[in-house]
Amino acid sequence: MIKVKYQLIFKNTNNPPSSASWRTTEDKPRNNGAGEATVTKKRLKTGVEKVSWDLSCFYAGPNDPKIESDLNSLKRLGEAFRLTYKGRLDEHLGEAIRDFERIEMVTQKLLNYFVLIKSLDVKNEAVKIKSALVDETVGRVYGEFLSFFFIEVSALSMAKLKQLSLFDQTVARYSFWLEQIRRARSHFLKEDVEAAITKRLPFGSDAWVEFFDEMEDALNFEGQEFSEALKKYATQTLNVVINVKAIEDKERGYANALTERNERNGLTDAMVETLHRVVQDEGIPLVRRYFHLKKTLLRKKSLLWNDRCATPALKGMKRTRLVPFAEARETVLAAYESFSPTLANLIREIIKSRRIDATDRVGKAYGPYNCSTVLPGRRPISFTFLNYDGSHDDVLTLAHELGHATRGLLAGEAQGPLLIEPPLVLEETASAFGELLTFNYLRKNVIEQGNKRLLFRLLIEQIEESINTVVHQICLSTFERRLYETKKWFTGDELCVLWLDTLKMFYGKEGALFNYDGAGDRLFDSYIPRFYEPFYLYSYAFGELLTHGLYAQQKRLGRRFEPLYLNFLRAGRSQPLSKLLKPFRIDLTEPRFWSEALEISLGAMIKEAEDLARELGYKIPK
Repeated sequence: MIKVKYQLIFKNTNNPPSSASWRTTEDKPRNNGAGEATVTKKRLKTGVEKVSWDLSCFYAGPNDPKIESDLNSLKRLGEAFRLTYKGRLDEHLGEAIRDFERIEMVTQKLLNYFVLIKSLDVKNEAVKIKSALVDETVGRVYGEFLSFFFIEVSALSMAKLKQLSLFDQTVARYSFWLEQIRRARSHFLKEDVEAAITKRLPFGSDAWVEFFDEMEDALNFEGQEFSEALKKYATQTLNVVINVKAIEDKERGYANALTERNERNGLTDAMVETLHRVVQDEGIPLVRRYFHLKKTLLRKKSLLWNDRCATPALKGMKRTRLVPFAEARETVLAAYESFSPTLANLIREIIKSRRIDATDRVGKAYGPYNCSTVLPGRRPISFTFLNYDGSHDDVLTLAHELGHATRGLLAGEAQGPLLIEPPLVLEETASAFGELLTFNYLRKNVIEQGNKRLLFRLLIEQIEESINTVVHQICLSTFERRLYETKKWFTGDELCVLWLDTLKMFYGKEGALFNYDGAGDRLFDSYIPRFYEPFYLYSYAFGELLTHGLYAQQKRLGRRFEPLYLNFLRAGRSQPLSKLLKPFRIDLTEPRFWSEALEISLGAMIKEAEDLARELGYKIPK
């Protein structure tokens, strides 16, 4: 998943100043319920004990004097930027953009360093205090000295921008970005208001997410007691986030709560509505069909809600062995190599430079993520974070995060700091593509071995991953949409009723597939911090389906596919979606595209699993 520091500084320009890309199992849950017993951390022997970062490319440590030096430099650069360019952008736009790039690289260096070191020890109060100082300074610099830039760019006519692009290569290269700023001009507020909003960003969505992480760690309750504590926290937090956003949407002129996120993603409301509608109309029947298969695999007449992510104990299959980290690394590398030597070489450099931290340590944050950034000197760099436990899921998680990493390195080199980050939906496409590469590589090897039982296990795991990534994320997104449409202050019980009602919309009424006992009362998925960054969740479904749509073009394009896909990754935020997808003949406005992608990602695999189950002796009705 993507977590971007200060993503709202440039909310109307589609350009956040930091490029930290995160993905957590909380956002897109993998198999973690009842069923096959999971391996505890105490039993892990995966050879991952010394797989840690070298962060010396940033600073020597949190007390490095260079941090203070960079903060002072940032303040000087910001003040000079305002003095030099305010009221003069029509004459010096190219120069202003180049100076903005310099500011951005210092900003990313500071912010992303503290994102990384806080993850290594979430209880380090000294680091938290230092990070808060950095956040506050960045917010003040961007608010006081840089907020005018976007307002004044938005006031430039298209004719003026075209004229400037003829004489300045920088303006020409940033033409799409500049056009996006102009299109958002109706949502800009007065400069002093924008400055004030920017200054308070450290206390916005990122703060809620970090607060949640600390609260979750501090809530040492069990069972119902924990559920009630979590419900109280989620209720208060969701109410604050919903109502703050509603106020700001009204001030900025957004009639639809989704519109702001959609525009940042380069999408229309109609495109996103089509995605939701197709997944609901065509994805839900596939999900229900699969869970009827799963009832057979679990030897149950009915399923508890907790069985949704349960791993079946399959006939003739021993518990999945632990995969040593070295083997996982080589598997992922081989999968990428089979598709693109360019991507594989980037991964080799990441490994060689110690830019993966995979060791599970006391105090380390939980969720895996990737942080890609551009350091001063236009040097792209990428760091991957996970707690590797030796499971098959974690092999795919490694592949996922390295998908983010390779995209970040390619775009960072090609586009620089201002355009490194693509729309969120395309970021999640790069990571999903890496997962799919690895799954297909493993699947091919298993087929060549003739091991049908192992193939069956791989299929079941991938189907559930696709369900969680596509259909369940749209379920979560639908719940979120209903919250914002209601526009009220909810009680905890009201949230639970709405959540349970949404579950039944997707998974059927009580007893049809699931017994929902307790699912609504616990507000089960309220622990997902993505709810505190509104309308983030649909990007997972978008990225997964787009990945399958892209992957399906390999046969048609042959050898042309790889260079086209690499250019797709390099583009960052420099081009509109329609232009990026044109070589692949993908039209996101067409319901047919989403339908075909659903059939590839779920329908075909479910049929294959049903057929294979019959071969293995399971009584699966036709």
